[in-house]
Amino acid sequence: ESSITKISSGSAFVSKVSGETELLPTVDALLRRVQMDTGILIRGDLRIDPRGNTVHFFGKLIATLTRKEFLFLYALVRRSPAPVSRAELHDNILHQEGLDILESRALEMLVTRLRRRLGKPLADRIRGSRSFGWMYVPLAESVLPVPKPSAR
Repeated sequence: ESSITKISSGSAFVSKVSGETELLPTVDALLRRVQMDTGILIRGDLRIDPRGNTVHFFGKLIATLTRKEFLFLYALVRRSPAPVSRAELHDNILHQEGLDILESRALEMLVTRLRRRLGKPLADRIRGSRSFGWMYVPLAESVLPVPKPSAR
């Protein structure tokens, strides 16, 4: 007999503790659901929470962002490690249709402010390409040195 019983709306009730084999996966699933319900996004050592536009790094609050700064970072982290195009960021965050995206410096100014607020370790994880857009590079990739082309 299982010690985990499903109840309405997909929730689970643990009637007795029968060891780690059932309890830990259930708790993990419930924590993931809470993150999805609240919009909290966790990527390794980074946790961003839309309820207060807050950014936590290694469990410590490091910044409370403006709404546009938060939406920009959230879009990058959610899609990480894939890049997010300038056009998508421009339309979804700035809501400025009809302006020439390549001529507008609004996104660059937003990134500059965001990097300043986040500080050195996280700022370095936001990488950009003037012609395409930006991406958030997780910890493992952000500390690796960029290989230099060899002269042949």
